[in-house]
Amino acid sequence: MTSAYRFLPAPRRLGGTALAPAAATVCLRLGVWQLGRFHEKAAATRRESTTRPPEPCRRKFF
Repeated sequence: MTSAYRFLPAPRRLGGTALAPAAATVCLRLGVWQLGRFHEKAAATRRESTTRPPEPCRRKFF
């Protein structure tokens, strides 16, 4: 009887097996970085909008 996991030690499979967790780690780190940048930009926008007076509305409604 052969093992069900006989395909795992194949050299071409080892590359993919090592690459998948590395790619997942990179994607996770980039997602965390992107979320941090979003929070920084939102905080800067909030600071800017509270320090300057509102602009008058120039839009014509009719």
